[in-house]
Amino acid sequence: MFIHGTGVDLIEIDRIAQVVKRFGDRFLKRFFSSRELAYANGKANPYPHLAARFAAKEAFIKALSPISSDGVSLKDIELAAAEDLKKPELVLGEIPQEILNAAGITGVHVSVSHSRRYAVATVILTK
Repeated sequence: MFIHGTGVDLIEIDRIAQVVKRFGDRFLKRFFSSRELAYANGKANPYPHLAARFAAKEAFIKALSPISSDGVSLKDIELAAAEDLKKPELVLGEIPQEILNAAGITGVHVSVSHSRRYAVATVILTK
C-alpha cells in the first residue's frame, strides 16, 4: 500500500454553530447531505457532529491536493455515521470518485474526533 495523499482539518465547533445560526438552511443544504443533517439533528447538540463532517470534507480535499480537486463540491463528500459502521467512512459522489479512479486511488481512510471546542478529521488516500 502506498500513501498518495494525506489531509487534516481542525475546526472550532462554535464557528460552525455561528454560521448555521446566521445562514441556516442555506449553509446546511450547500455543504451537507440529507443523511448527514438527519444524523446531526438527531443528536442533542448537532454542532460537534456537523463540525466533524465539515472537517472530514476539508481533509479529503487537502488529501487530494497532489491531484486536482476541480469540480468537487463539499456536498459530494459525505461522512457516513460511525454508529452504522464499525468505523466512519467517506461516501463519495460521482465527481470525486472519478478523480480517485483516474489517479489509481484504491483506499480512502478517515478518522474524526471532537471535544467540547474542536472537531478534527484526518484523511489518507492510498494506492
